[in-house]
Amino acid sequence: MPYQIPSTVRAVIFDLNGTMVRDGEYQRLAYRQFFLKHHLQVTDEEYQAKAASRLNREVWPAVFGRPVEEAEADRMLQEKEGFYEEAYAGKVEEVPGLSQLLAGLHTRGVKLAVATASYERAAFFVLDALGIRPLFDVIVTGEHVSRGKPDPQIYLEAMRRLGVGPEESVAFEDSPRGIQAAVAAGIPVVGVVGDYGSQQLESLGVSGLVADFLQVAW
Repeated sequence: MPYQIPSTVRAVIFDLNGTMVRDGEYQRLAYRQFFLKHHLQVTDEEYQAKAASRLNREVWPAVFGRPVEEAEADRMLQEKEGFYEEAYAGKVEEVPGLSQLLAGLHTRGVKLAVATASYERAAFFVLDALGIRPLFDVIVTGEHVSRGKPDPQIYLEAMRRLGVGPEESVAFEDSPRGIQAAVAAGIPVVGVVGDYGSQQLESLGVSGLVADFLQVAW
């Protein structure tokens, strides 16, 4: 299932969590620690529905079942991110082939962006651990949008900042919500198989599927 990035592509937009790094285990651990501290009983199914791939402002009202003011939501986010960084520090590894792909695209003059529901602190933590943050022209995080995936807003914002249209772009995503967001923005999207199976991703209208970035040619 190799994928060839078309020569007409001027920009490649990457999701972060689960796409560039397989950190689902550490995300779940951080949330479990947060839920435990706050005496919340959240099943795996509820976690997927209420927390996974969602914006901070969407997570806390869903799990607490009440409105959460911005200042309180920010405190909760910082607490959860602290658990995440503590668990993941020293263990951050890229999905195979990522750095080679980024370096090749950068050398070719292709614009690069991150479009992640994670917030800046967590995004920079991962990108800096991999040493790849300077390669990206644009990093759009949860602070920059009001609606999370599957809404296309984050991809539309990334393209606006890059100065490209969907016909000039390709996105890489690992989750159904992320793929739906890219498709809704009109961007051809490649599914990176990880926590979600190839059949589940293929049914969402992807332009290709890869197991890692070693299967991507440019």
